[in-house]
Formats: sequence, C-alpha cells, structure tokens
Amino acid sequence: MSRESSDEELLKIIIAGKDKDNEAIKSIYNKYVGPIYKYIFFHIGDKSEVEDITSEVFIKVIKNIKKIRDTSNSKAWIYRVAKNTISDYWRKHYRYKIIFLDEMSLGIKDDIDNSEKVENKSKNIVKKILSSLPENYRKVLELRILEGKSLKLTAEELNITANNVKVLQHRALKKAASNFYRTGENDD
Repeated sequence: MSRESSDEELLKIIIAGKDKDNEAIKSIYNKYVGPIYKYIFFHIGDKSEVEDITSEVFIKVIKNIKKIRDTSNSKAWIYRVAKNTISDYWRKHYRYKIIFLDEMSLGIKDDIDNSEKVENKSKNIVKKILSSLPENYRKVLELRILEGKSLKLTAEELNITANNVKVLQHRALKKAASNFYRTGENDD
C-alpha cells in the first residue's frame, strides 16, 4: 500500500476489511497524530494530559473507524472525535457545584428582611471573590458581568481586542470559581 493513498482510499480499505495487517490504520495514525496532538495541546496545555487524551482519541478513532459512512471527510471526523474527547475531559475534570441564591439563603432566618439579607450576603461574596482576583481579571468581570457591557465596549475601555476580552473573561471566571471553592465560601 502506498503512503500516498488518500484518506478516503484508506478508509474504504479499512471499512471493507481488506487490510489484514492494519497498514491503512497505521497510515492514518501517522498522518494525524502530530496535528491532533497540537490541536489538543492548544486546548489543554498540560503535556501529560495531552498525551493521554491523544491516545484516547486514536483509540476511539480505531474503535469506530468502520462506522464511518462518509469517507470523503475523514479529517473533519477525526478532529470531531478529538473535540468531543476534549469536551469530555473538561466536563469530567472541572465540575463545580452551582449554588443558587435560594440555596445561599437557607441559613438565614425567614422573615421580612430575608431578601435584603440574601442580597447583602451575595454582594459580600461577590466583593470577596473579585478582590481575590488580579486587577485585569477583576476589571473584565466588572465590565462584562456587573455592568453588562458588550465585548466591543469592554475592549475599547480596556484598550485591548475583543478576543483578549474573551480570553481574560474565561480565565477570570475559572480563577474566581477556583478561589470561591478553595476558600470554602460556598459552605456558608
């Protein structure tokens, strides 16, 4: 089998079961392992995790390769497997308990001032979380979430690009959640 075979030809050979020594699978693996590794590294960043996830992607690809119906876009299919595997990783490793305002008020005496106490307690928690963040993270969250400004307005005010606002907001929320759970604020 020539190494120059197209992905479509390789997949047809695999699906037809005509490749007894798995040369077609090896060819697909060799062609995509580098790009898939880089794609996953971009989304995860931790080398040991990336290696594990890359292995997991190719296990899934090999396991499900005979189920492909449209062999004309195998590259997109392999990247979709990688994307779904990355999503599974983030879901599994970064679950945070969501606490609603009603749950935060459980320890508060049920009286006429209850809603005001819940509001004050919530404001104090938000202030504490924001104060634990670096200035650039705090400013992005204040503008985007507390003031409800658009990406464009936030970018203009901070003198950065809209894409940088997105990145800072994502990191700020992740850090805020981490600080919230690390300090035990949610145990009140």
